[in-house]
Amino acid sequence: MRSAAEHEKAGILEMVRKSRPVIHCITNYVTAGEMANLLLAVGACPMMADGLREVKEAAAVSRGMVINLGTLKEQTVPVMIDAGKEAARLGHPIVLDPVGAGGMCFRLQTAQQILEKVPCTVIRGNASEICALVGGAQRNRDDLIEAIKAYSAAKNAVIVMTGSRDLIVDQEKVCEVKNGHPMMAQITGTGCMLDGILAAFQTLENGMNRFEKVVWAVAAMGICGELAHEQTERTGGGTGSFRICFMDAMSRLTDRQIRRLADIEA
Repeated sequence: MRSAAEHEKAGILEMVRKSRPVIHCITNYVTAGEMANLLLAVGACPMMADGLREVKEAAAVSRGMVINLGTLKEQTVPVMIDAGKEAARLGHPIVLDPVGAGGMCFRLQTAQQILEKVPCTVIRGNASEICALVGGAQRNRDDLIEAIKAYSAAKNAVIVMTGSRDLIVDQEKVCEVKNGHPMMAQITGTGCMLDGILAAFQTLENGMNRFEKVVWAVAAMGICGELAHEQTERTGGGTGSFRICFMDAMSRLTDRQIRRLADIEA
């Protein structure tokens, strides 16, 4: 990992807000609005296009892509694959969120099908989803990390396993991000929102490698959760207030705050 001084030069949030990358999102209808709003809050531009006849045009004007299986339908699978292939052809980073792959066969099969045909940059899921992809739900931590490393090497992707501590793994490196708050799990879509931030950060050429960009995106989300909880507590609010405070925190977040508050164990 780079030093804080090197990250200060990178200024990843500042770069996002200056470049305003368009992120093409094929995502689920439950959280599409939340993802779009958080992308706007971080300074990116969401495009929520999921029609088969428009994916090439969408790829042509975007700089990154999210494929999220949250409300998966049979007819959307070819759209996801065609869109992913076109994004890959243009050299765009692609984030895959295999929602539900740990519990439903069709979702796991679809995630595997996409990963066979689309070169994804980042794969983000919870523990059950990542374990399903790498081929084992019951492992001790060391065995699981080795399995994820092997899967990362096979797919040439950074793997993010979110939870109370977020685990980030590629074929060589492992780190944990400890930022966040339990209230993040009490509103819909924080994982989907993270997908968008991961994609936005990956579009930038700022001196960070892709693993470091993932770490910084995950830390930024967790920090916003902490800041949102503090504000919610001060005002005596509940989960509705937390949702608004979370969006506010992302819109006001700075690179300096990330450097100061990031809790990263490499």
